[in-house]
Amino acid sequence: MTVQQIRTSLTKLKSTNEITIKTTNKGTVITIVNYDFYQSGEDEQPTKQPTSNQRITNKQPTDNQQVTTNKNVKNIKNDKNERMKEVFRGAEAQKKIDKNYGSEESTLDDLNSEKEKSSAKKEKVFGKPEFKKALLDEGVLEQHADDWIKVRTAKRASFTQTVIDSLIKECRQNDYPVADAVRVSAEQSWQGFKFSWIKNIENYGKQETRNTAAQSRQQRVDDVREFRLANQQALAERLQKHISGDN
Repeated sequence: MTVQQIRTSLTKLKSTNEITIKTTNKGTVITIVNYDFYQSGEDEQPTKQPTSNQRITNKQPTDNQQVTTNKNVKNIKNDKNERMKEVFRGAEAQKKIDKNYGSEESTLDDLNSEKEKSSAKKEKVFGKPEFKKALLDEGVLEQHADDWIKVRTAKRASFTQTVIDSLIKECRQNDYPVADAVRVSAEQSWQGFKFSWIKNIENYGKQETRNTAAQSRQQRVDDVREFRLANQQALAERLQKHISGDN
């Protein structure tokens, strides 16, 4: 048996309370519970010596008593044999499990590996057609869906269910339509989508509006100033001509 098989067998026996395991600083002590119970019962004989105050006629058991005693001994032996067979069958079954699937740890690893492969296969099957259909199901216009798929293709982004789930989650958390998110992402050539990006665009637009308004006010002030200067200059020229004519 391998080390792992021995460990598995000991764990099985401990779980069924057939052995106890105690670890000390010098090693491990394994104790068989009810050890005497497993030993051969051939040497077990009923006590034949009577007490001093028993009569001689009581020294030998009656036929019925002898039969009962023999049955009890036989039942004990049968019970022991069944217990030993059960232990043997458990050990043989564990050997087959270890032979076919390896240790308990490796079996779990194999199962996890199979799950990961299955998940990866599902992700791989979900491609552009499924990606587009998921967007259309959320109310996205077909043109916007196609444009965003082109953006993601150019950026070599993947097309998986995880991307769709993240997009929907981001929109629902911020009460923002998925259709608008896809439209803006296509317009801005975004590979993904974050609601904070929308806020940045809005803030930038407001800043541009404020800047434009301030520039417009300054332009009007400059125009008025230039108009006044022009009028003053024209008035001064006419006044100068008038004075020159009088002379």
